[in-house]
Amino acid sequence: MSKVPVHRIEELTEAELEHAVAIHVKAYEGGKYASSRRMREMTDPATDLSMKVMLGGDLTLVPDLGRAMIRATLLEGCMYAVKGDSGDICPARGKELTLDSEAQRAVGFNDLFKKFSAEQQQWFIKTVKSAHFSYPEARKNHVETLFTDEERLKRWWCASLVTDPDHQGRGYGKAIVNTLHKKASESKRIPQSFNMSSPERKASSNNPDDC
Repeated sequence: MSKVPVHRIEELTEAELEHAVAIHVKAYEGGKYASSRRMREMTDPATDLSMKVMLGGDLTLVPDLGRAMIRATLLEGCMYAVKGDSGDICPARGKELTLDSEAQRAVGFNDLFKKFSAEQQQWFIKTVKSAHFSYPEARKNHVETLFTDEERLKRWWCASLVTDPDHQGRGYGKAIVNTLHKKASESKRIPQSFNMSSPERKASSNNPDDC
């Protein structure tokens, strides 16, 4: 198989954005194409716990979440994709998303929040710190103890990597992972494991040299 070219996406037209959102939605619906029950459960929004939690069980909001994530990433993160011969965005995407800044939330998440039920809004207000979108008790007890401050500064994170089920098995997702792993390794800011983007660098992450 020839090498799959990976492109950094810095801006999208509205049509391209909606195409990317469609990929996001279809990828989460991809469970119906999977060969095993386990894979169907892992890739079906109806059984995906994180999707249920984020949306309060309202799966009609999956496109809104995808749109908010993509816009936030284009604003302050790094988005990568594989393109088809026509130049259109093809099925894989890797990006940073933290929703830590008001600027990121303003390009989609705030509108999504208004569509949540009152109960789901209260869950975010009480459980998720609005200023940092981090889980106070869970983070303190289970996340902050995993890494030292120095390790956290070195690590890169991937918030979302999706492939259109019609194009899976062609190495697109792997190509993005390998590309970002190479960049991370060359930056000497990653220990021994793979992650994609460091939230501590988000202020300068629109510089191609950063991600």
